[in-house]
Amino acid sequence: MGWGVQPYWADPMEGLIGQIYTNLYNTRQRDLGARFLVLTYAALEVTAADIP
Repeated sequence: MGWGVQPYWADPMEGLIGQIYTNLYNTRQRDLGARFLVLTYAALEVTAADIP
């Protein structure tokens, strides 16, 4: 583990790996990784809905 927060996750069914590097150490933004996960899947849903 490095300095700060480096959340990551993998979804083999979607063929997706998510990792975000931050410089947030000792901050109140502890849910940044969870927000990143939600926004990633929301973007996938919007993209899938736009495909005819």
